[in-house]
Amino acid sequence: MPRPLVFAAILFTLGVPATSWAAAPGAEVDRPRPLTPAIVDNSQRIDVNRIGMFVTNTGSFAWDKTTLVAGLEFPRGSGKTAVFAAGPWIGAMVGGETRVALSEYSDEYGPGSMIGGAPDDPSRPEYKVYKLNRVYSSAAERDAALADYNAGAVPHGAPAITVQPDGSLDVPGDQMTWCVYNDADPRSHGNRAGQTQPLGVEVQETFYAYDDPGPLGNTVFLRFKIFNKGANFLEQTYVGLWSDPDVGGALDDLVGADPGRSLGFAYNAYGLDAIYASAAPAVGFDLLRGPLASPSGPPLGLTAITSYINGTDPNDASKSYRALQGLDASGNPFVDPTTGLTTRFMFPGDPLAGTGWIDVTPTDHRFLLGSGPFSLSPGESEDIEYALIISEGLNHLSSLASLRCNDAEVQAFFDRGEAPPRPVQTTCLEVTNCVEDADFWGHECKQGGSLLSAQQLQTIAQRIDARSVFFNWGSDPTGGFCAAVAGSGTVRDEATREFATFLSDIAASWPPVIPSSGQRIYLDPGTPVSCPGLQATNVFALSGTAQRGTFGADYLDLNPANPVPLEGVPFGGQGFNGGAGTAFDFLGSGLNPTTMPDSFMTVEIRFDHAQTQMAYRFLRLETQVGGAPPQGRGYLYAGFFTVPFTCWDVVHNVQLDVGFVERTITDDSGTILPAAFQLATFDSTWAPDASSNGGREYLFVYRRPYGGAPKPEIAYDGAPIQGAVPALYFLAAKRVDPSSVIDDGDGFRFPWEIPFGPDIDSQMIRLAGQPLTDPAVVQAYQDIVACLSDINRNVGIGSVCQSTPTLASLVSARAEPDRVVLIWEVSFGDGAPVTIERREGTGEWTALARRAPEANGRIELEDATVSPGLSYTYRLRVSAGGTDLLLGETTVQVPSIAVLALAGFQPNPAVGDLRVAFSLASREPARVELFDLAGRRTVAIELPSPAPGAHVARIENGARLASGIYVIRLTQGRRAIMRKAALIR
Repeated sequence: MPRPLVFAAILFTLGVPATSWAAAPGAEVDRPRPLTPAIVDNSQRIDVNRIGMFVTNTGSFAWDKTTLVAGLEFPRGSGKTAVFAAGPWIGAMVGGETRVALSEYSDEYGPGSMIGGAPDDPSRPEYKVYKLNRVYSSAAERDAALADYNAGAVPHGAPAITVQPDGSLDVPGDQMTWCVYNDADPRSHGNRAGQTQPLGVEVQETFYAYDDPGPLGNTVFLRFKIFNKGANFLEQTYVGLWSDPDVGGALDDLVGADPGRSLGFAYNAYGLDAIYASAAPAVGFDLLRGPLASPSGPPLGLTAITSYINGTDPNDASKSYRALQGLDASGNPFVDPTTGLTTRFMFPGDPLAGTGWIDVTPTDHRFLLGSGPFSLSPGESEDIEYALIISEGLNHLSSLASLRCNDAEVQAFFDRGEAPPRPVQTTCLEVTNCVEDADFWGHECKQGGSLLSAQQLQTIAQRIDARSVFFNWGSDPTGGFCAAVAGSGTVRDEATREFATFLSDIAASWPPVIPSSGQRIYLDPGTPVSCPGLQATNVFALSGTAQRGTFGADYLDLNPANPVPLEGVPFGGQGFNGGAGTAFDFLGSGLNPTTMPDSFMTVEIRFDHAQTQMAYRFLRLETQVGGAPPQGRGYLYAGFFTVPFTCWDVVHNVQLDVGFVERTITDDSGTILPAAFQLATFDSTWAPDASSNGGREYLFVYRRPYGGAPKPEIAYDGAPIQGAVPALYFLAAKRVDPSSVIDDGDGFRFPWEIPFGPDIDSQMIRLAGQPLTDPAVVQAYQDIVACLSDINRNVGIGSVCQSTPTLASLVSARAEPDRVVLIWEVSFGDGAPVTIERREGTGEWTALARRAPEANGRIELEDATVSPGLSYTYRLRVSAGGTDLLLGETTVQVPSIAVLALAGFQPNPAVGDLRVAFSLASREPARVELFDLAGRRTVAIELPSPAPGAHVARIENGARLASGIYVIRLTQGRRAIMRKAALIR
């Protein structure tokens, strides 16, 4: 079986390398497929402000039920999504029996009103979603929309809307939607988390929003009027709002509860998100007005917030009802691990301060806001109102801080009856970088350290040890860490010291490790940096974990008698154009390169017809038309045969076992046909042909010493696909053309190494074995020290927590092939313009522009006069008291426009709409293709005359593709690039 998908989400659970996260059993990311209701109106979106959100007539909202992808776009028009799906839940006791009505991925509500205690015909055309704007472009358009609403919605309970003297409509907000639905049809109750008899409720739903520059522009108001139109007396009733909040990427979210604000929220766990990059927003659902527990009492507030992870969803009505009450699946209240007390609110701690019970497991979360209990007699109704609020700040935690501020403004606006003035954008807390230098960590390592406990220090050291391949501290991580931060002497020692300090600041950031001083240590991974001599442009890239792999796997043309005869078949490998890599990543293996890296080594195939060895032969079954026979592909063991090469572990000089696969033709019943019906490649040896897949003559290298006889642990039917054999590598190759000759003396190399990358971890590993007598090595270490020592001292990383602010600091820098965009934050002067200067490389400084700081103290520059591939340095010149100050200097490298590059799915793993990100080197025709692991091309996008530079292409009809690993190939001219990517449904 293929190995589980290893998701390429940006994993910053510090101390755990990103490549070690795999989908665990019970935590599948495939969402349940909905039951298709008879009539669903999925044509309307509320979209008057920065939110674009689908609304349906079956309770579901923020989900595109047509394409089954995320249905809340923010900012509207950006293609970025912040919520996947949401809907109302209601639960009650009826005669001692639990009953629920849910809107999740399938809805237990049907369109329309209830009449005489029964559901009306849901196919009546008036049971659609209505949409009205306050202002229309013409009176005719307004009158037509209002007439439709008056005729179809008002008779079923919709609020009356009239034309005002100024010609506008008196809708709530600037745009509203209205629909009605009910749970009275037993056939609708098919959700696995429900499946009870109906409650007998009708829900009249009004959503509205304001087009406003302040917090209201990021808000949608959600009003539910719940009528008991059946004959049941609903006791112990709870209402809830369920949400699947995918804030950008689906697998890196955290959730929390703020009971005092009646607020549940979701935010990004890391400083970088697959969709929103360094500024992921935060999403909140606020219960503005709850149900009445008694006719004379105040409305209930939020009484529960329950969260669960995809794959652990409630699977029956009793568990759903308990979740509405703030209880676990067994009916017990939760226990706050920080206090030992029971609670009905999960994660009510403060993520900004890092205190209390906070969520520290980034994953695909759901959460449910509950309020109750109350009773609802036949004929009675309750009005429940929520606000969906989205906020964005400089980083993921600042977005959460902004959400709190904006939520308070929205609640106050609602509490005063939404009377003017509308809320204005307030200045909220920005969570800024606040790091400690090597001296701090060295002091804490000594006996006199007073701000961190021994356990806290050990936690940080363990996270660094797990995160870094370079640091390997074994059973004494604290001792190893303290020795590293105390190092001095050579430039290598200094680089080690600054690297350990840099990682300690990241390790303390999340989950938070708070010193006794209360001042949080925090380094945002999305922080832009510009370090001469280093490629990384942000903290995330600098702090990446070194990755071992077969990236450089390639044919060795050691005998020049003939040209290179083989090329890779793109089956998702790291090297050889996708045709070579670890067997675990291909058909499966008992050797996992992520968890068992020490099991791998560099291996060479040495071609020589005089020096041969025996190999395991496996038969891949297919019918005469290429399909799989009834028993499947089989991969039957078919003996031990000679191959024209030997295979060697070059590290230990040990000859290794190998195996190969041959295509085998069967009849329609799966019986292998005689030799006369077989292909030319059916010759009992490894010999790929020139077809597009090389005849599927896959080659495998096993981590077993060659002995001239087959081993039972490998020689059995189905071994290549069982995921148990000790397979190291695979090679999927084809001949360049039918006449290509593999020369004796040539070879193929599977290197097991760490490639040089932008992360400091891989650079330190590569430099460790090189002599300090080499000036290039010394310079490389000096570049690392210069970069990290500045960061570790809060220099050049934007807004920081120091008590005396710098006069100017760089907030962000972005370099594209045709432009550079920079933002500084300044704390000087009276708003007078400053001069921005630039120099190219090491040339002379020249004045480039004059800019006045904005009201928030920021200065922004977009420089469109740059050339691809060159380096530019920028600074601010400020005149103060007759003296010129030079501030905020930063250097950026402009990427070359003439680059062919393939980023892959955006995001990767792809969850909904399929988009491929890539860059083109010229205007030559190009092509993007998508292959499954069987080598079948599933998508081809032709680009006959593209523009050079970055592109994102949407794959039409991508929803038809199943979950799995795919190979993307980008071709332009004679060059092609391959990349493996994951798709999740």
